[in-house]
Amino acid sequence: MATILDLGTDTTNLDIFAYNTGDGQFLRTAQSFSFSDIPTITGAEGNIKCTGAGTGPEITVRIETDNANKPSGTLAHANLTATIAGFADQTFAWKTVTFTTTTLSSGIKYWLVFKATTESGTPTPAYWIAGASSALAGHAYSEYNVGGSGAWSTVAAQDAAIRISGSLLGAVKDYAFFL
Repeated sequence: MATILDLGTDTTNLDIFAYNTGDGQFLRTAQSFSFSDIPTITGAEGNIKCTGAGTGPEITVRIETDNANKPSGTLAHANLTATIAGFADQTFAWKTVTFTTTTLSSGIKYWLVFKATTESGTPTPAYWIAGASSALAGHAYSEYNVGGSGAWSTVAAQDAAIRISGSLLGAVKDYAFFL
């Protein structure tokens, strides 16, 4: 299927933690999106790199529903979760997941969330997601997540470098970025 959302990449614009701070405080990254017509989702990508020595852990990628303009923690559909294998690449590259084809509702805000599959311990390698080159402004947020708790909070006006694939009759309506 085709790419139905592509925010582009600007690796000099903003590098954002997508895994952990190295001291046990875990960060999650999320980018919101909605469509004016009914989207059928088949996959997603993030432009991510690893920092530090060794291979980082697996990354869970999921599409969640919205709760008061923040990710809810609830899957939009059971099919919309997949895993990126751990990697050690220290150069930004598009990391892709494939979802079982799922149709979402139009006009509804959803969140593409990136998080470590295991959020415990203090692993050294961390992941960063590139900032978007899109001229459409959004909002950046960060969740410091110690032991699975924490709250989303604004860190900068920036979007994440993501792509969503599938099919769509309408156009992108709105988006914002959370970290």
